[in-house]
Amino acid sequence: ALVVVALAVPGRSATEEPSSLPTFTPTSSPTEFSMSMNYDDDYPSAYNPGYTCEGSTPNFKDSYGDGCWWYERNDLPGCPQHGDFYAGPMGTPRENCCYCWMDVPTSAPTISSSPTLTPAPTEPVLCQGSTPNFKDSFGDGCDWYESSDEPGCPHHGNDYEGVMGVANDHCCYCKMSSSPTQTPPDIGDYEFKGHGFCTSGDSEDPFGLGFDIDFHAGASTLEECTSACAAEHSNDPLFRGVTWINPYECLCLKHWEWEEAGAGEITGATDGFGGALCYAFTSGSTTESQESTA
Repeated sequence: ALVVVALAVPGRSATEEPSSLPTFTPTSSPTEFSMSMNYDDDYPSAYNPGYTCEGSTPNFKDSYGDGCWWYERNDLPGCPQHGDFYAGPMGTPRENCCYCWMDVPTSAPTISSSPTLTPAPTEPVLCQGSTPNFKDSFGDGCDWYESSDEPGCPHHGNDYEGVMGVANDHCCYCKMSSSPTQTPPDIGDYEFKGHGFCTSGDSEDPFGLGFDIDFHAGASTLEECTSACAAEHSNDPLFRGVTWINPYECLCLKHWEWEEAGAGEITGATDGFGGALCYAFTSGSTTESQESTA
Protein backbone atom coordinates (compact mmCIF):
# COMPACT_ATOMS: atom_id res chain seq x y z
CA ALA A 1 0.00 0.00 0.00
CA LEU A 2 1.18 3.53 -0.83
CA VAL A 3 1.77 5.59 2.29
CA VAL A 4 1.66 9.38 1.98
CA VAL A 5 3.54 11.19 4.64
CA ALA A 6 2.79 14.87 5.20
CA LEU A 7 5.55 16.89 6.74
CA ALA A 8 4.57 19.79 8.89
CA VAL A 9 6.47 23.04 8.41
CA PRO A 10 6.68 25.16 11.58
CA GLY A 11 4.30 28.13 11.37
CA ARG A 12 2.32 26.65 8.40
CA SER A 13 -0.24 23.85 8.38
CA ALA A 14 0.15 20.99 5.98
CA THR A 15 -2.97 22.02 4.11
CA GLU A 16 -2.23 25.70 3.83
CA GLU A 17 -2.16 26.97 0.25
CA PRO A 18 1.14 28.47 -0.89
CA SER A 19 1.31 32.21 -1.19
CA SER A 20 1.54 33.91 -4.59
CA LEU A 21 4.75 33.72 -6.56
CA PRO A 22 7.41 36.16 -5.45
CA THR A 23 7.64 39.46 -7.27
CA PHE A 24 10.89 40.04 -9.16
CA THR A 25 12.24 43.56 -9.32
CA PRO A 26 13.57 44.32 -12.83
CA THR A 27 17.27 45.07 -13.05
CA SER A 28 18.80 48.11 -14.67
CA SER A 29 20.08 46.07 -17.64
CA PRO A 30 18.82 47.41 -20.98
CA THR A 31 16.00 45.58 -22.62
CA GLU A 32 17.24 43.52 -25.53
CA PHE A 33 15.52 43.95 -28.86
CA SER A 34 16.15 43.01 -32.42
CA MET A 35 15.55 44.87 -35.65
CA SER A 36 15.56 43.43 -39.10
CA MET A 37 15.62 45.25 -42.40
CA ASN A 38 15.02 43.92 -45.84
CA TYR A 39 17.48 46.00 -47.85
CA ASP A 40 15.99 45.07 -51.17
CA ASP A 41 12.60 46.37 -50.07
CA ASP A 42 13.57 49.19 -47.76
CA TYR A 43 16.72 50.67 -49.25
CA PRO A 44 15.22 52.55 -52.21
CA SER A 45 12.46 54.17 -50.15
CA ALA A 46 14.72 54.89 -47.17
CA TYR A 47 17.83 56.16 -48.91
CA ASN A 48 17.19 56.66 -52.59
CA PRO A 49 13.52 57.49 -53.11
CA GLY A 50 14.11 58.80 -56.63
CA TYR A 51 15.16 55.45 -58.02
CA THR A 52 12.11 53.24 -57.67
CA CYS A 53 11.09 50.44 -59.94
CA GLU A 54 9.36 47.08 -59.83
CA GLY A 55 10.11 43.64 -61.14
CA SER A 56 13.38 42.70 -59.47
CA THR A 57 13.91 39.04 -58.72
CA PRO A 58 12.84 38.49 -55.09
CA ASN A 59 15.74 37.91 -52.70
CA PHE A 60 18.33 38.26 -55.46
CA LYS A 61 21.93 38.01 -54.22
CA ASP A 62 25.13 38.49 -56.18
CA SER A 63 28.43 36.65 -55.61
CA TYR A 64 29.12 38.87 -52.57
CA GLY A 65 25.70 38.32 -51.06
CA ASP A 66 24.49 41.84 -51.90
CA GLY A 67 21.07 42.50 -53.34
CA CYS A 68 19.74 45.00 -55.84
CA TRP A 69 19.98 47.76 -53.22
CA TRP A 70 23.79 47.73 -53.51
CA TYR A 71 23.63 48.63 -57.19
CA GLU A 72 21.10 51.38 -56.55
CA ARG A 73 23.56 52.85 -54.09
CA ASN A 74 26.83 52.33 -55.98
CA ASP A 75 25.95 52.55 -59.66
CA LEU A 76 24.05 54.71 -62.12
CA PRO A 77 20.62 53.77 -63.45
CA GLY A 78 21.11 50.96 -65.91
CA CYS A 79 24.14 49.77 -63.88
CA PRO A 80 26.72 50.65 -66.57
CA GLN A 81 29.63 50.08 -64.19
CA HIS A 82 28.74 46.91 -62.29
CA GLY A 83 25.65 45.42 -63.90
CA ASP A 84 27.47 42.59 -65.66
CA PHE A 85 29.80 41.67 -62.81
CA TYR A 86 29.63 39.69 -59.56
CA ALA A 87 27.41 36.96 -60.98
CA GLY A 88 26.27 34.48 -58.34
CA PRO A 89 24.10 31.36 -58.61
CA MET A 90 21.15 33.60 -59.52
CA GLY A 91 23.04 35.42 -62.27
CA THR A 92 24.10 39.03 -62.75
CA PRO A 93 22.32 42.10 -61.40
CA ARG A 94 21.44 43.11 -64.95
CA GLU A 95 19.38 39.96 -65.24
CA ASN A 96 17.64 40.38 -61.89
CA CYS A 97 17.43 44.03 -60.80
CA CYS A 98 14.91 46.42 -62.32
CA TYR A 99 17.26 49.30 -61.49
CA CYS A 100 19.76 47.78 -63.91
CA TRP A 101 17.14 47.74 -66.67
CA MET A 102 16.56 51.49 -66.51
CA ASP A 103 17.98 53.84 -69.11
CA VAL A 104 17.45 57.06 -67.21
CA PRO A 105 16.05 57.93 -63.78
CA THR A 106 12.27 57.84 -63.84
CA SER A 107 11.48 60.29 -61.07
CA ALA A 108 14.59 61.85 -59.58
CA PRO A 109 14.27 65.58 -60.31
CA THR A 110 17.96 66.35 -59.79
CA ILE A 111 19.24 63.93 -62.43
CA SER A 112 18.02 64.42 -65.97
CA SER A 113 19.75 61.53 -67.67
CA SER A 114 22.55 59.04 -67.32
CA PRO A 115 25.96 60.55 -68.04
CA THR A 116 27.37 59.72 -71.44
CA LEU A 117 30.58 57.82 -70.97
CA THR A 118 33.27 58.79 -73.46
CA PRO A 119 35.23 55.69 -74.46
CA ALA A 120 38.91 55.79 -73.68
CA PRO A 121 41.08 56.52 -76.69
CA THR A 122 42.28 53.38 -78.37
CA GLU A 123 46.01 52.93 -78.30
CA PRO A 124 47.49 52.61 -81.79
CA VAL A 125 48.42 49.09 -82.81
CA LEU A 126 52.16 49.21 -83.37
CA CYS A 127 52.56 45.72 -84.80
CA GLN A 128 50.94 42.31 -85.01
CA GLY A 129 52.07 38.80 -84.23
CA SER A 130 52.74 38.88 -80.48
CA THR A 131 52.11 35.71 -78.50
CA PRO A 132 48.55 35.96 -77.12
CA ASN A 133 48.38 36.63 -73.38
CA PHE A 134 52.15 36.77 -72.97
CA LYS A 135 53.26 37.62 -69.42
CA ASP A 136 56.76 38.19 -68.08
CA SER A 137 58.00 37.39 -64.58
CA PHE A 138 56.21 40.49 -63.23
CA GLY A 139 52.94 39.65 -64.93
CA ASP A 140 53.34 42.43 -67.52
CA GLY A 141 52.45 41.91 -71.15
CA CYS A 142 53.85 43.27 -74.39
CA ASP A 143 52.10 46.60 -73.81
CA TRP A 144 54.51 47.32 -70.94
CA TYR A 145 57.48 47.04 -73.26
CA GLU A 146 55.80 49.30 -75.81
CA SER A 147 55.46 52.02 -73.17
CA SER A 148 58.75 51.42 -71.31
CA ASP A 149 61.28 50.59 -74.02
CA GLU A 150 62.30 51.53 -77.54
CA PRO A 151 61.33 49.53 -80.62
CA GLY A 152 63.35 46.33 -80.60
CA CYS A 153 63.36 46.45 -76.77
CA PRO A 154 67.11 47.06 -76.49
CA HIS A 155 66.91 47.79 -72.77
CA HIS A 156 64.51 45.19 -71.35
CA GLY A 157 63.75 42.66 -74.09
CA ASN A 158 65.86 39.92 -72.55
CA ASP A 159 65.01 40.72 -68.93
CA TYR A 160 62.21 39.51 -66.63
CA GLU A 161 61.99 35.99 -68.03
CA GLY A 162 58.82 34.24 -66.91
CA VAL A 163 57.28 30.85 -67.57
CA MET A 164 56.63 31.85 -71.18
CA GLY A 165 60.10 33.28 -71.74
CA VAL A 166 61.33 36.81 -72.46
CA ALA A 167 59.65 39.62 -74.36
CA ASN A 168 62.12 39.40 -77.23
CA ASP A 169 60.72 35.97 -78.06
CA HIS A 170 57.03 36.88 -77.81
CA CYS A 171 56.37 40.57 -78.47
CA CYS A 172 56.29 41.86 -82.04
CA TYR A 173 57.35 45.26 -80.73
CA CYS A 174 60.58 43.69 -79.49
CA LYS A 175 61.20 42.11 -82.89
CA MET A 176 61.05 45.46 -84.65
CA SER A 177 64.17 47.25 -85.78
CA SER A 178 65.51 49.49 -83.09
CA SER A 179 64.57 53.13 -83.34
CA PRO A 180 67.11 55.41 -84.98
CA THR A 181 69.88 56.30 -82.60
CA GLN A 182 69.57 59.90 -81.58
CA THR A 183 72.59 62.09 -82.15
CA PRO A 184 74.09 62.79 -78.74
CA PRO A 185 74.62 66.42 -77.76
CA ASP A 186 77.99 68.07 -78.12
CA ILE A 187 79.54 68.70 -74.73
CA GLY A 188 82.37 71.21 -74.39
CA ASP A 189 85.75 69.71 -73.40
CA TYR A 190 84.40 66.20 -74.13
CA GLU A 191 84.27 63.85 -77.10
CA PHE A 192 81.35 61.46 -77.55
CA LYS A 193 82.62 57.88 -77.72
CA GLY A 194 79.46 55.86 -78.09
CA HIS A 195 76.26 54.58 -76.57
CA GLY A 196 76.93 52.43 -73.52
CA PHE A 197 79.52 52.20 -70.79
CA CYS A 198 82.94 53.68 -71.56
CA THR A 199 85.60 51.09 -72.36
CA SER A 200 89.37 51.11 -72.63
CA GLY A 201 91.50 49.20 -75.07
CA ASP A 202 93.87 48.54 -72.19
CA SER A 203 91.21 46.71 -70.17
CA GLU A 204 90.01 43.16 -70.77
CA ASP A 205 86.84 43.87 -68.83
CA PRO A 206 83.98 43.95 -71.42
CA PHE A 207 82.17 46.62 -69.41
CA GLY A 208 85.16 48.89 -68.92
CA LEU A 209 85.09 48.49 -65.16
CA GLY A 210 88.89 48.80 -65.15
CA PHE A 211 88.32 52.48 -64.43
CA ASP A 212 88.44 54.01 -61.00
CA ILE A 213 84.84 55.24 -60.71
CA ASP A 214 83.71 58.28 -58.77
CA PHE A 215 79.91 58.31 -58.45
CA HIS A 216 78.48 61.82 -58.58
CA ALA A 217 75.03 61.68 -57.02
CA GLY A 218 74.09 65.34 -57.46
CA ALA A 219 73.74 65.33 -61.25
CA SER A 220 70.32 64.83 -62.84
CA THR A 221 71.20 65.50 -66.51
CA LEU A 222 74.08 64.68 -68.85
CA GLU A 223 75.18 68.31 -68.90
CA GLU A 224 75.21 68.48 -65.09
CA CYS A 225 77.17 65.21 -64.96
CA THR A 226 79.92 66.28 -67.37
CA SER A 227 80.18 69.71 -65.75
CA ALA A 228 80.42 68.27 -62.24
CA CYS A 229 83.08 65.72 -63.19
CA ALA A 230 85.15 68.36 -64.99
CA ALA A 231 84.89 70.78 -62.10
CA GLU A 232 86.13 68.16 -59.69
CA HIS A 233 88.68 66.27 -61.79
CA SER A 234 89.80 68.43 -64.74
CA ASN A 235 93.21 69.10 -63.10
CA ASP A 236 93.69 65.43 -62.30
CA PRO A 237 95.92 63.72 -64.91
CA LEU A 238 94.15 60.47 -64.14
CA PHE A 239 90.72 61.78 -65.19
CA ARG A 240 89.50 60.10 -68.38
CA GLY A 241 85.84 60.93 -68.93
CA VAL A 242 82.23 60.28 -68.05
CA THR A 243 79.63 57.55 -68.34
CA TRP A 244 76.08 58.89 -67.97
CA ILE A 245 73.42 56.23 -67.34
CA ASN A 246 70.15 58.08 -67.88
CA PRO A 247 68.49 58.78 -65.51
CA TYR A 248 70.29 56.90 -62.79
CA GLU A 249 74.01 57.50 -62.41
CA CYS A 250 76.77 59.97 -63.21
CA LEU A 251 80.13 58.20 -63.27
CA CYS A 252 83.40 60.14 -63.35
CA LEU A 253 86.04 57.78 -64.76
CA LYS A 254 89.70 57.84 -63.75
CA HIS A 255 92.77 55.81 -64.66
CA TRP A 256 94.11 53.64 -61.82
CA GLU A 257 97.17 55.15 -60.17
CA TRP A 258 99.21 51.95 -60.23
CA GLU A 259 98.91 51.41 -63.99
CA GLU A 260 101.55 52.68 -66.39
CA ALA A 261 101.39 56.18 -67.84
CA GLY A 262 99.09 56.60 -70.81
CA ALA A 263 97.00 53.55 -70.00
CA GLY A 264 93.28 53.60 -69.44
CA GLU A 265 92.38 55.93 -72.29
CA ILE A 266 88.70 55.72 -73.33
CA THR A 267 88.57 54.06 -76.74
CA GLY A 268 84.85 53.31 -77.14
CA ALA A 269 81.69 52.14 -75.44
CA THR A 270 79.91 48.86 -74.88
CA ASP A 271 76.17 48.46 -75.37
CA GLY A 272 75.89 46.34 -72.24
CA PHE A 273 74.18 49.18 -70.39
CA GLY A 274 71.00 50.38 -72.07
CA GLY A 275 70.58 54.15 -72.19
CA ALA A 276 74.18 54.96 -71.23
CA LEU A 277 76.36 57.55 -72.98
CA CYS A 278 80.15 57.66 -72.97
CA TYR A 279 82.19 60.88 -73.21
CA ALA A 280 85.97 61.15 -73.11
CA PHE A 281 87.47 64.24 -71.50
CA THR A 282 89.55 66.15 -74.09
CA SER A 283 90.42 69.48 -72.46
CA GLY A 284 94.21 69.41 -72.37
CA SER A 285 96.13 66.18 -72.74
CA THR A 286 95.90 63.98 -69.69
CA THR A 287 98.30 61.55 -71.28
CA GLU A 288 100.97 64.18 -71.82
CA SER A 289 100.47 65.54 -68.30
CA GLN A 290 100.74 62.09 -66.87
CA GLU A 291 103.81 61.17 -68.88
CA SER A 292 105.54 64.41 -67.90
CA THR A 293 105.06 63.58 -64.23
CA ALA A 294 106.03 59.90 -64.57
